[in-house]
Amino acid sequence: CSTGEDKGRTILQELGWHPDQGKTIAVVPTFWQLYHQPTDVVPFFWGARLGLFRQRNRAAIANFIEGLGTVSGLVGRQLQEKTPVQFVLLPRYPGKPWQDVAYCDQIKAQILKVVPGATVIVYDHDRYSPKEYLSMYHCFDLVISVALHDLLFAAAHGKSAFNFYYEAKGKDFFAALNAQDASCPWTELLNPAKWQTLANTIVQTHQTWPMRQENFAKAVAQLQENAKKNGVLLAKLDPILENCSVKGAADATTPNLAA
Repeated sequence: CSTGEDKGRTILQELGWHPDQGKTIAVVPTFWQLYHQPTDVVPFFWGARLGLFRQRNRAAIANFIEGLGTVSGLVGRQLQEKTPVQFVLLPRYPGKPWQDVAYCDQIKAQILKVVPGATVIVYDHDRYSPKEYLSMYHCFDLVISVALHDLLFAAAHGKSAFNFYYEAKGKDFFAALNAQDASCPWTELLNPAKWQTLANTIVQTHQTWPMRQENFAKAVAQLQENAKKNGVLLAKLDPILENCSVKGAADATTPNLAA
């Protein structure tokens, strides 16, 4: 094991994870799409600290929790036919005023309804550095996430992943990898009639992931090449933009003598 992997194993074992208990499914929800609204005058974080937004999207949050927990459980139940499965729930914001840890506890309860007796761990604090936190990804076999960041972490660690995206960038990321079937809108989780189909799709994505690695490598190389080209363009634009900013500031402070 690498030093990073050793640290990840230590962190997870402190939470009750069993390193030799088959596959580990990481479930990483985010509720930002239900917390935040573009029209908010007060940012959600500060509003929540002041006691605002307490009733915002309560029904939708409950439906989302039920959907994500049920689908994750169904995935685990299918994989469990061949090997033991355990779950790790990673809240996006573990601290106050966010309620992510409490919501993850509810997702855990939903998973256990589908897979009774399973090991389901909730990472309920924020004591580790980003590097230490990311070391846990060495130990995951499948990452089911809503935010794009966690999919990037999973891909960087060579782990299979599925994204319930709430912004187009999640869909675009998998499209760039020629893996469009590895993502769908998060709102699909609100429809109970689709839960089994979603679970089937995630299991298939996980099982075919190793066969896609060569295509992923080619796609990543192309993304890196595009990033280099964008960097060159930005370098050319910087002086132009800087001149525009200076000229704009001068125009704003110079009196119009012709007026």
